[in-house]
Amino acid sequence: MELFALKLPLIKKGDPLLDIIISELDKQGKPLKEGDIVVIAEKVIATSQGRVISLSDVKNISIEAKKLSELYDMDERYVELIIREASMILGGMTHVILAKVNDFLIANAGIDQSNAGLNKVVLLPKNLKRVVWEYRDNLKKKY
Repeated sequence: MELFALKLPLIKKGDPLLDIIISELDKQGKPLKEGDIVVIAEKVIATSQGRVISLSDVKNISIEAKKLSELYDMDERYVELIIREASMILGGMTHVILAKVNDFLIANAGIDQSNAGLNKVVLLPKNLKRVVWEYRDNLKKKY
C-alpha cells in the first residue's frame, strides 16, 4: 500500500475541483488504479462551492442566536450560522453547540473557523453525498 498527498493549488470559489484533482494526478504521475482510495477534505469541497462566509456579512441576527451566544460565550454571528445550517439545536457548553445536520449530530453544525481567514468560517459542503458519488463515478470513468 502506498499513501501520498496530492499537492493542489489554492482552491477558490467556483474552481472545478474534480478537474484540478485529475490534472494534478496526471501531472504528478499518480494515475489511480482499481481499489485505490481517494480522500478529499470537506473544507476543500466547501471552498470550491463558495461556502466560505465572512462573519461581517452575517446580518439579521435572531433572538435565539443572541441568547445562545450569550449562554455559550460565542460570537452571535457564528451562532446565527449554526442555527441556519442545523435542522435542530440540541444544547451545548462553553464555545460549543451540539446541532443536528443531515441526520448527524455535530459540534457547531460542522462550521469550521480554523484556517478560514480572519473573521471567516467554512460551512459544510452542500449535497456532499451527491458530490462524492459524482467524483467517484467520474474518477472511475477516467481511470
